[in-house]
Amino acid sequence: MFKIHTGSRYLFAAALLSALAGSAMAQTAPTFHLVGALPGTNTFSSGYGVSEDGSVVVGHSGNNYYYGSSSHAFRWSIDTGIVDLDPLAPAAGAYGVSSDGTIIVGGETSGSVKAVRWGGSSSGVTDQLYHGGECYGLSRDGSTAIGYSASSGGGGTRPHRAIKYGNSGHVTFIDTAAAGFTDPTTSESLATNTDGSVVVGWGVFGGVQRAFRWTESTNMVPITTGAGIANGVSGDGSIVVGEFTVGTARHAFRWTAATGLVDLGSLPGMARSVAYAISTDGATIIGKTQATLSGGEQRAFLWRADLGMQDLNTALASVKPAGYTFTEARAINSNGSVIAGGSRTPTGGVEAWVATLPNCIAPTVVSKTDATAANVGATLDLSVTVGGFAPFTYQWRKDSQTIDGATGSHLIISPADFSDTGSYDCIITNACGVITSDPTPVTICIADFNQDGGVDGGDAGSFFDAWETGNAAADINLDGGVDGADVSTFFMHWESGC
Repeated sequence: MFKIHTGSRYLFAAALLSALAGSAMAQTAPTFHLVGALPGTNTFSSGYGVSEDGSVVVGHSGNNYYYGSSSHAFRWSIDTGIVDLDPLAPAAGAYGVSSDGTIIVGGETSGSVKAVRWGGSSSGVTDQLYHGGECYGLSRDGSTAIGYSASSGGGGTRPHRAIKYGNSGHVTFIDTAAAGFTDPTTSESLATNTDGSVVVGWGVFGGVQRAFRWTESTNMVPITTGAGIANGVSGDGSIVVGEFTVGTARHAFRWTAATGLVDLGSLPGMARSVAYAISTDGATIIGKTQATLSGGEQRAFLWRADLGMQDLNTALASVKPAGYTFTEARAINSNGSVIAGGSRTPTGGVEAWVATLPNCIAPTVVSKTDATAANVGATLDLSVTVGGFAPFTYQWRKDSQTIDGATGSHLIISPADFSDTGSYDCIITNACGVITSDPTPVTICIADFNQDGGVDGGDAGSFFDAWETGNAAADINLDGGVDGADVSTFFMHWESGC
């Protein structure tokens, strides 16, 4: 008889299991690339923009996580690897890239901060878009850049002003008086939609930093009543994502005119989340969660209405390098099939990455308990770690026979006895497919009959006491009877030490 209790579990409806059993759900596997770091003393890289096909990633690389005096803007491609975009600049960072990967925007420091564009001219040299400020985003066709203009003047000048910059060279300040701004209020543009007609970001309204959405007809309209930041906007400009204050926490949000702010929550065990970007089609949102409001463990997430919030470390477990943790997802393509972000490396550094994702990721077995041998009376913990889109269901089996109630990622057998010897596997199911783990052989030490952790004369005496009375515990060969065959089986194991 099995003595079993199970770990935490997710259960699908019986109808879903039935549908999966009768359908083929082959899925394309994810693909993955690490970006690396620029040569020299640079050991960190962060990815902020990605091309439509995932072949180009842009960001900054330096000797620490944050953009600073050592950082240099990079363009990475599958063909070239990581390349310094502005080697002559003391410091630079790239934050946006066009769909085809040819136009890049960001900022560089050379005496002062300047908003710049790489690849915008026929010669491919760096263009200064404006002096004093940075570009944080770019429309997919590369025609509209957004960011902020900085002023060092005194009096009533605003330290940062949200702007939009077009191909014609015209800078539009969108923090107008009609939006409720009075000097020296601050604002920044962080993202724009496909054609540049909608801009989102943050502005200080009434002393509070609030998320805004801007169009030429509406001006800058706050969409959070309290503190918040808008980091991304869908292609048609109707959906805005970012972070806002929820009680004492900060959570990722999704906003539309119809729904208002919708709290996306956070991953289990995490206190804070922030949405950084949304796919052009508006279906997929990406960002990060972290353990505390001020820091701690960070994990990259993906959110879809049909999936909820997914930990990308689990979803991409089949391609994630050993020892790496995906800490944030920053950039996404039009349909959510390409994502770029940052990771914590095994040595404590930060490295940019890019991955392609199928629409549905079936379960994969990342690790499982190896073959196990134990004495009678021991506690066994058999487990599987899986990847793919959650939630998962689990069903453990022994010798291909279902174990009732064994529906968690862990199978606990306690106390183990002779009958627990066998081959164990687990069937894992999610909405995308089914996989069965490789068998885990379990051997229980038959000769330790008195369960004292050793094999000696005491076990032989205890066995004969049970055998002479016909006690079922002496049915060593599990054939349903107590006879001479059990004596032979017992002593074969006793003489071998188990």
